[in-house]
Amino acid sequence: MRMKNSKGYEMSHKGNGHLISIAMATYNGEKYLTEQLDSIYAQTYKNIEVIVCDDCSSDKTVEILEDYSKKFGLKYFVNENNLGFVKNFEKAVNLCRGDYIALSDQDDIWLPHKLSTLMENIGDNILTCSDLTLINESGHIIEESFFESTNRSKNEKFTFYKLMFRNYIWGCTILMKKDLLKKAHPIPINAESHDQWYGLVASTAGSIYLCKWPLVLYRQHDKNQFGAKKFFKISILKKFFLSMNKEHYKKRIYEGQQKAKVLKSYKESNIFSESENQLLEDLILFYQSWGSGFIHFKAFFMALKYKDDMYYNVPKYLRIFACLRSLFI
Repeated sequence: MRMKNSKGYEMSHKGNGHLISIAMATYNGEKYLTEQLDSIYAQTYKNIEVIVCDDCSSDKTVEILEDYSKKFGLKYFVNENNLGFVKNFEKAVNLCRGDYIALSDQDDIWLPHKLSTLMENIGDNILTCSDLTLINESGHIIEESFFESTNRSKNEKFTFYKLMFRNYIWGCTILMKKDLLKKAHPIPINAESHDQWYGLVASTAGSIYLCKWPLVLYRQHDKNQFGAKKFFKISILKKFFLSMNKEHYKKRIYEGQQKAKVLKSYKESNIFSESENQLLEDLILFYQSWGSGFIHFKAFFMALKYKDDMYYNVPKYLRIFACLRSLFI
């Protein structure tokens, strides 16, 4: 049976099929964990297993996991040492038995038809994902559609090239085929996030399909690893004046060094094509040049080369000025 929500999006309510493994990484998540787990076990798609790896929580997270283990058969593992959220997710994913794997944060809410809709739409694609609705700490809606609120196109083809310049794929919306892990694991030690990595690898190992309607209530709060609110646009004028601030300048140089380290680890994985590695090299040069002096000519030339993608959220007639700003970060 299919229904439509208030936005007119079709929702699937199919029940069972292939086993879907749900991989969750937890760390001091007691505040919202129960609400998230309840939304997972309320899914219309019932053939699921939930695998949780806890990264040495000091609150009542493990007690909550034990309770759900007794009630629903949830499987959880407590790390002896803190792995960090990327490697903790990788561990959870490696423990999954299903041919399909969904990723879950500890503080969101899944709409009941999330898994059934993703399963119905994955088809021959190796990964599918969706839009999301932003909510605050109390669960009140901030933005109905993250894509619409940040001017992200829902008709974009998710290529390696596009995904290197803008984030379209949030881990909590992902459903992927287990075959992806053959190429995606191990995740590079310096990877910025597990979801970005899975997205990049999926774009080269197969194809990605976007379910254009929100399937997750994505909670925004101070402890988000990568809160969506951090991705809202900042005006080019504000960015220019920020670049004149000494402390901001130092912070940007450090960020550039870290970003270059991430991209180097991607290139060293040796799984990408020659053209994809060339893009990685160019972007490494762009970020490395930030620490080479006060005026950054290499960054400027790289920005000029990729201006339409690097500054996609800037009006076309202002993109040359955005490139000029890269001379001074």
